[in-house]
Amino acid sequence: MSKYSEKYFKYVSGVYCSILKQIADVINPEDDIIDVKIPDEVLLKEADDFFFLVGWFNRLGIKIVLLLLEFIIPIFFFHFGRFSKLSQDDAYNIFQKLHDNKIFAIRGIYLISAMLVLPLYYSYEPVLKEINYNVENLNKEVA
Repeated sequence: MSKYSEKYFKYVSGVYCSILKQIADVINPEDDIIDVKIPDEVLLKEADDFFFLVGWFNRLGIKIVLLLLEFIIPIFFFHFGRFSKLSQDDAYNIFQKLHDNKIFAIRGIYLISAMLVLPLYYSYEPVLKEINYNVENLNKEVA
């Protein structure tokens, strides 16, 4: 996965690629309601475009949250390894614990991670078609 970041991306690189991929695998719906998976290249390109749009200070904050998720948060939930290397079930369990946590700062890690991946997933054109969103109006200019 890092081959994509080193070759093509400016803001999303190395460890951030693996974190975003794991978040996407955990957060995206896996039931039969939406049977579309966003390819890694598309996810990472869209994430790179998003990081381009946010200011450097916000970009730094998001990257710090992703690093906390990768290296520190698994230890709090007794998983001694990197978040991106955990099994999907373990990563899902950590995300559920983050989501259900009563401490807002801890729950904020879940919220920021979801904020990064879910808009990328639901703006992916095959997903829009799957949920019957009128894709023709998507690219029209607003008068």
